[in-house]
Amino acid sequence: MITANDQDDRDRISIEMVQNSRGVNVETRYKNQSGWGGHSGKVDYTVMVPFGAHLPSIELVNGSLTIENVAGEINAELVNGEMVATGLAGDSEISSVNGSINVKYKEFTSKLNRINLETVNGRVRLYLSDNISASVNVETLHGSIKNDFGLKAEKNMFVGRSLQGDIGSGDVSISIESVNGSVKILKN
Repeated sequence: MITANDQDDRDRISIEMVQNSRGVNVETRYKNQSGWGGHSGKVDYTVMVPFGAHLPSIELVNGSLTIENVAGEINAELVNGEMVATGLAGDSEISSVNGSINVKYKEFTSKLNRINLETVNGRVRLYLSDNISASVNVETLHGSIKNDFGLKAEKNMFVGRSLQGDIGSGDVSISIESVNGSVKILKN
């Protein structure tokens, strides 16, 4: 959906969509206009995929991303935006340069092998069920680390904090890195 304060601002927005054998590429383009002052206008996309779909390459610059109820693999990279993913059940690799990451897993299946979350400037929240069996590795340079699973975070020798440990028998590999932001691993 495209929204703008007036027709001139609306007319300067275009959407380009290209589909090929590797997937779909969607770009929002804003035409330059001369003059002073800001221009309104934004585009909100809603993309529906089957529950078991794999999302192997999502790249987003200057926008937030919400993913709900996807059981397949997710690989998402954001610059300047928050990531919210709920109801996940498959492997995920999610990174953000300037934005928080909030991920909530619905269920754990034998197909789930890894969860990798990484942010430069933003906090990380990972929500897991009580029955998770995982090997956890967390590093943060400037931020705190907290969890609901009894694992102990340690202060590094010079700077930063880290946490390593197993929940249950350590079946799923969980890796979280943050440069400037806190990390919390919470129970659903």
